Amino acid sequence: MDRSGEVVAFSEQLPEGLPLLRPQQRWQTLTSDKGIHYRQISLWLHIQDNRRWGYLQVGHSLEDIEDNLTAIRGIMLLGLSITMLLVGASSWWLAKLAMQPIYDSYRQIQQFTGDAAHELRTPLAAIQATIESTLRISQLSDSEARETLQVVKR
Repeated sequence: MDRSGEVVAFSEQLPEGLPLLRPQQRWQTLTSDKGIHYRQISLWLHIQDNRRWGYLQVGHSLEDIEDNLTAIRGIMLLGLSITMLLVGASSWWLAKLAMQPIYDSYRQIQQFTGDAAHELRTPLAAIQATIESTLRISQLSDSEARETLQVVKR
């Protein structure tokens, strides 16, 4: 482009739907009619007495880069999901493994408590039955009372 923004020359690879604009900034990102992004640089061209003659604009499509970024985002999303599932599953398994001794101790305490209660219930039931049967006797002699106390003592 010359200084007035008129196109002087262009390559055969001019993208379709991309406007030829006078540069606003040195680096620009432009979008074509098809939604494809282009990165463009504009450089001043000077003649021999260092006066500005026009611009040289060179650009490149960002479509490949955007496709790669889309693929990387998909891979990261899938990888993050799989990683989170693996971390959750391994945490669950490790927590279960760490809690196993505590569960075993709790079961042993329950078993001991149940066994102790059973072992105490049988003698207490026998003592209670002996006392109840002795109390049903209307006239209890001293010898019968002593015999009952000996049974309770055993």
